[in-house]
Amino acid sequence: MPVSVVFNAINVLSMSVNSIIASGQNSQPNWETQGKLNSGNGVYMNSIVVGSINVINDQDLMDSPFTQPEVINPQPVTQL
Repeated sequence: MPVSVVFNAINVLSMSVNSIIASGQNSQPNWETQGKLNSGNGVYMNSIVVGSINVINDQDLMDSPFTQPEVINPQPVTQL
């Protein structure tokens, strides 16, 4: 579903996963994203799906190892 967000002169027509709208004085040190996506829908043709079977065989031992780099490399964040 398309979403339209308007902030005075900033027009946002679409946003992706892990995106940001930033204006003015902002600070995002060590910006990092982690995640996983499984899709088993295949390809749709002419909006007709007959006898659909979706199988996702996910054999990962760990889906996404989350880390926090700010613990290893702390950076001061100040705004005036």
